[in-house]
Amino acid sequence: MSKRFSRINLHTETVERFKKYAIENDANYTETMEAVLDFFEKYHINPFVPFDDSVQGLKIARKS
Repeated sequence: MSKRFSRINLHTETVERFKKYAIENDANYTETMEAVLDFFEKYHINPFVPFDDSVQGLKIARKS
């Protein structure tokens, strides 16, 4: 049984950024989106909550 596809609407600029990111990482769009979501979930990072650019900032953000 093959996997089904679905669609979401994104701004054109966002789509172009995403496509470029996927190509740079030699991955298809599904693999890229799954990797991004997995990363945020695994490290408990909320991209909507700012933190400083240091590793310490990441450690603090993870505890939140």
